[in-house]
Amino acid sequence: MTEGDVAAAVEAANARAVERMLAADPVLVDVAIAGDAIEGLESRTVLHAGPPIDWPEMCGPLKGAVAGAIVLEGWAGDLDAAAELAAAGGVAFDAVGPMTGIVTRSMPVMIVENRVFGNRAYCTLNEGLGKVMRFGGNDAEVLDRLRWLADTFGPAFGAALREAGGIPLKAMIARGLSMGDEMHQRNVGCTSLLLRTIAPALARAVGDRERLAGLFEFIGGNDQFFLNVAMAMGKAIMDPVRGIDGSTVVTAMSRNGTMFGIRVSGLGDRWFTAPVEMPRGLYFPGFSEDDANPDIGDSTIVETVGLGGFAMAAAPAVAGFVGAGTAADALDYTRAMEAATSWISRRRAATGRSARSLRGWSAASRDSEMIRRASFLVSSCPCVLLHSIRDSRHALTRRDRGRARIPCSTWVTASSSPFGVLRFRKTAPTFPCWSRLATTNRHSMSRRNAPGCANRSATARCAAQTARSSAWERRQSRTR
Repeated sequence: MTEGDVAAAVEAANARAVERMLAADPVLVDVAIAGDAIEGLESRTVLHAGPPIDWPEMCGPLKGAVAGAIVLEGWAGDLDAAAELAAAGGVAFDAVGPMTGIVTRSMPVMIVENRVFGNRAYCTLNEGLGKVMRFGGNDAEVLDRLRWLADTFGPAFGAALREAGGIPLKAMIARGLSMGDEMHQRNVGCTSLLLRTIAPALARAVGDRERLAGLFEFIGGNDQFFLNVAMAMGKAIMDPVRGIDGSTVVTAMSRNGTMFGIRVSGLGDRWFTAPVEMPRGLYFPGFSEDDANPDIGDSTIVETVGLGGFAMAAAPAVAGFVGAGTAADALDYTRAMEAATSWISRRRAATGRSARSLRGWSAASRDSEMIRRASFLVSSCPCVLLHSIRDSRHALTRRDRGRARIPCSTWVTASSSPFGVLRFRKTAPTFPCWSRLATTNRHSMSRRNAPGCANRSATARCAAQTARSSAWERRQSRTR
């Protein structure tokens, strides 16, 4: 095959992959005990986040969570005995879940069904904030909460979902994006929408008023409750994309606190890994990176479907917490992610057009350099070095740092998204959050001038978006 034939085959395979992503219909259908729901989850098996890893290489939080899960299951009497059991090979390990991502047979898992392709994906219930197993917590308080989730919350929530006939997720997430969520760091909008949707069915499923109040209180008091739903949804969307011969679409991204790994559609279930990085962000007073663990968790599955860091423009309120800077920087990250993943940047890079001409984006040297390197990466780089997707500059630019490399011809995780508001068209992106930056400007919110309309050139449209964003920021600074 000639180089052109290979390129055409890859393009066709990626088109099939994107079609499957867009066709997905993820629905939250039930909550069940993991041992009953997940085929092959045997006794003395612990599922964890990230690529497969053995006990000696695990980070501290992951080891702590594993020990707590062993005590929860009754395989050991205390944490010391649990650690000894794990170190001696007394349990088997596999991978799935947020942060430490621990799942064992007795834990309840939410079930998301892709009704177009018939596959299902699973994720544990979000425990809330503070001292929790996903952060490595393993004391009596943590274990008691997990037992309450399994014995009280999980059965009631599952009954409500069955009563409601399932909850479709695509429309809910599209609405959440317009409410300031990006589905990784911020899930306030979608958690509220989920609670409002499930409340009538939950009230019918639970007769005791005090118990019902406790269930409502748990969901309403946990702004991140929807994160685990989004993770199962991301897996349900991407599983049918696996195994497409010749496709270079990334089907999974994950971290276990030691390694960052990806899977690529055309390369099956093989993991490609590199050392994981330390996240950049805000720390509690008195703490710094010296006290932190490197990045961990399967929650980057939401980035794999174009949410999270890829949709940072939707959630300027949390940009600073994850090291993305200001609201304007968050917008730049979303633009850079599109440049790295859309076929437009590959086409334009192949024709020799300068990075500064891409979409008519900012001519500032920093942004131009990000776009230039992103274009080069996806169009011609034979290998990419994995870094945490949260630091998009590193993820797009680091090539020759002497670490593990991953062969691929292009990286297209967000070239298209199953959520209408995130879909990157061939002419321009449609992302209402860009015009949300100027919500006080009624003219900018009109359909005629919305991002993605064909009656404007890409350059003029992006210039108008930049001007509206700057005007919005000036108004905000005056009000402060």
